[in-house]
Amino acid sequence: MKRNEILEKKLLTDGSVYFKLHAPEIAKNAFAGNFLIVITHEGSERIPLTIMEYQDDWVSIVVKPVGFSTQEMVKLEEGEAFHGVLGPLGQKMHIVENQTVLMVAGGVGIAPVIPQLEELKKHNNHVIVIHGGREKDAILFEKRVNDVADEYIICTDDGSYGEMGLVTDIMEKELAEHDIDLVITIGPLIMMKYVSLLSKKHNIKTMASLNSIMLDGTGMCGSCRVEYDGEVKFACVDGPDMDAHKIDFDVLIKRNSRFKEQEDSVRL
Repeated sequence: MKRNEILEKKLLTDGSVYFKLHAPEIAKNAFAGNFLIVITHEGSERIPLTIMEYQDDWVSIVVKPVGFSTQEMVKLEEGEAFHGVLGPLGQKMHIVENQTVLMVAGGVGIAPVIPQLEELKKHNNHVIVIHGGREKDAILFEKRVNDVADEYIICTDDGSYGEMGLVTDIMEKELAEHDIDLVITIGPLIMMKYVSLLSKKHNIKTMASLNSIMLDGTGMCGSCRVEYDGEVKFACVDGPDMDAHKIDFDVLIKRNSRFKEQEDSVRL
């Protein structure tokens, strides 16, 4: 069997693709919160992707084809192999015990929530998951999450599934009904920004998982730098999970949008 060979490929309802990869060394050393740098072909862009599952000799990732590089990535089929897969990288997730934890996910951000949810349950935490999407097709891995979480709330922007509204609307209700010790948020930067603002108002510690632009995954290139409590941190080595209340989301959003403009120009 080839290194980084695709053992399984599934098209998900939102257009994302689930890949199961042969990667025994990575699987042996992975932990919830770790990520990979995946290279599709020789010379391809390096794409950071959080590990969803790690078992025996394989790991899984979910890829949403939103740009040129990820669109190239999802063209690979079962039996083919990625040119390179580096990892596990980054810090392990922030572990707590015997607490009430609120996890807030947006869209495909539910994939990296799953290993953290499972790890939190191993440590006797009461875990509530809010999963938001634009429409019903954006709600992924529903049964998987529902089987593990103590409470699971789905919301969609258009009301086509679950409750109608944004994740922050549901979050307001949950904060009023529960004494939350910790919030964990994974999803689009703009969503995590407003989750962080809301939790800060309630003085609740919050961790955000950053999926920033990265090149080497070791902090040398500086592409994933984050303005953090007046200092510069790097998502690849200091994260991806970081204290959301210390992140300057406005700077990070502006920085990431600049990279998108550059990618769009390459595609023209």
